[in-house]
This record gives sequence, structure tokens and C-alpha cells, in this order.
Amino acid sequence: MELSKNPFAELEADAVCPPNVREELLSEIDFIRNSLTVVEVCTGDFMGAVVLFLELVQNRIDSPPAP
Repeated sequence: MELSKNPFAELEADAVCPPNVREELLSEIDFIRNSLTVVEVCTGDFMGAVVLFLELVQNRIDSPPAP
């Protein structure tokens, strides 16, 4: 097998797709997009809280103790 030969060039492009397969594929793409949006929102809030906590800890370490 030649390394320069592209195996994907041998695939035939088929523009005809059954409607049910197309709907299922679009449904899965929407599900993945929505799931990632939920993860992004939850992780963003969590990471914001962690950063705020670390800033408060750093400020407490940097400031001298009150007499």
C-alpha cells in the first residue's frame, strides 16, 4: 500500500440519504450540542467559584495579620 494514496478518495459520495437516517443524525447532533452547553454552563460556574476562592485565599496569605 502506498503511503501517498488517500483511502478516502475511493469512497463514493452519495448525496441521497434516507429521511429517517437524516433525522436521527440531526437529532444526535442536537443532543450532543445541548449536552455540551449544559456541561459548559455548569463547569463555567464551578470554575468561577474556584477562581474566586483561590483569589480570597491568596489575598489572605499576602495580607499581614491584624494586630
